Amino acid sequence: MLCAVVVLGAGLWFARAPILTAAAQAYILDDPLPIRADAITVLGGGMTHRPTEAARLYRLGLAPKVLVAYPLTTDDAAAGLGPTEGDRASALLMQLGVPSRAIVPLTPDVGSTYDEAVAIRQWLAARDGQRLIVPTEIFHTRRVKWIFEKILRRTGAEVCVTAIDPIRYSPGNWWQREEGRATFRNEAIKFLYYWVRY
Repeated sequence: MLCAVVVLGAGLWFARAPILTAAAQAYILDDPLPIRADAITVLGGGMTHRPTEAARLYRLGLAPKVLVAYPLTTDDAAAGLGPTEGDRASALLMQLGVPSRAIVPLTPDVGSTYDEAVAIRQWLAARDGQRLIVPTEIFHTRRVKWIFEKILRRTGAEVCVTAIDPIRYSPGNWWQREEGRATFRNEAIKFLYYWVRY
């Protein structure tokens, strides 16, 4: 019995790379990009990746507008001691070639991905929008797709979630990096919470 357990454990240890890579690939969603959309969205957080990818997609001509989420203001920003995250995202978009006329701040202040989806539903409804592109990090994709489809279900709008590979890890080595392990774990917990909460 002990020998069987040892052999099984050793087999799992040596097979961990393909197993964990397959688990990541099964969890990650990456929709095909549409030919044209009404807007590209920069969700709160992810300042390293999301504005950069949104600007790239805008320069490809995939949408005429970039919606920027303005997460709940930090104490420093509220006190006038620094720009908000939304301000920083908008400034980065402009540095990357997105004109200010194409950048649309989402209001009111949002505190979660759920709040962002509700704000975007309101924006799409006011403009008869039908298609949205949401670039986000690989392990964030499944929760984003789930909540956006739930919130937009009765609008007829389509959401395309496109995966952004992080700089420090990938689907093939995420378990070897503390950031990758933490992100996968946190997103799995958040997805479970969203599934129960919403």
